[in-house]
Amino acid sequence: VDETEIDKVEVGQPVKVKVDAFGEKEIVGKVTQKTPLAVGKSQTSGGLSVNINVQEAKEFRVVIELVEMAEDVRDGLRPGMSATAVITTKTQENVIAVPLQAVIEKKPEAAASPAIQGDAPPTSDKPKNIKGVYVLDGSKTKFVEVETGITGESDIQIIAGLSEGQEVVTGPSRVLNTLKEGTVVKRQIKKEGAETASK
Repeated sequence: VDETEIDKVEVGQPVKVKVDAFGEKEIVGKVTQKTPLAVGKSQTSGGLSVNINVQEAKEFRVVIELVEMAEDVRDGLRPGMSATAVITTKTQENVIAVPLQAVIEKKPEAAASPAIQGDAPPTSDKPKNIKGVYVLDGSKTKFVEVETGITGESDIQIIAGLSEGQEVVTGPSRVLNTLKEGTVVKRQIKKEGAETASK
């Protein structure tokens, strides 16, 4: 597990494992141990490495016990097979969530309002980017600041800033990052029936 994610992993969390040799078959497991010592990524991949004076990203080893699997999978498992594990670190029910690519970060406006500027002491810190989404206001875009929560594989929880039922503009990040407030967009219907909007 990458060093940026290890704090979220706890013993007992559920895991879904896919072994490359068995295609899409999922094996249910649980985390039984996480090691306290980090190792370099090249040490966990099993490949050859050359030490150069570069700071290498670190990973932590996590032990997973496989608890539910089909008999054919159990019989076919061999040491050293390639697998991918997804550890569920947190779940939330009945939340507002949007696609990950809908959330963008924008630089705050260069000119702050005079009242705010006068009250705040001068700081040398760079202004923090604002996290938000574009929503549809009629057929035009409107940028709304949001507070985010937990992140899934394709969605992110919105804690504050959006109401249930608001339509969110999605698309490639390079398009959303250049989108301007008030841009007229048209809705496109996805094949699954979910609505999206585009320029």
